[in-house]
Amino acid sequence: KSMGKFRPSWVTQLEAASYLQVSSRTLIRWRSENLLRPHIHYRRATPSPRSKVLYNLEKCEKLIVKATSRDPRTLEAEIVSSSQ
Repeated sequence: KSMGKFRPSWVTQLEAASYLQVSSRTLIRWRSENLLRPHIHYRRATPSPRSKVLYNLEKCEKLIVKATSRDPRTLEAEIVSSSQ
C-alpha cells in the first residue's frame, strides 16, 4: 500500500470539485451526461433523493485521466498530421 497522503474514498461535492480542479456545476453536468456513473463515481449520502451527493475521488480521478489522456501509439501520428 502507498504511504502517500490519506484520501477518503467518498467526499462531498465541494471537496471533489476542489480536488479535481473543476466546478461543482461541472460535476453536476457530468452526472447528468452519464459521464459519472451512479454507485461507481458518486452516490447519495442517504437513500433520500434529496440527500447530498458523495463522490469517489479515486474512480473520478481515473475517469478524468482516461478521458484526457492520449493514446501513446497514435500521439506521434496526431502531431505529424496537425503540423502539415
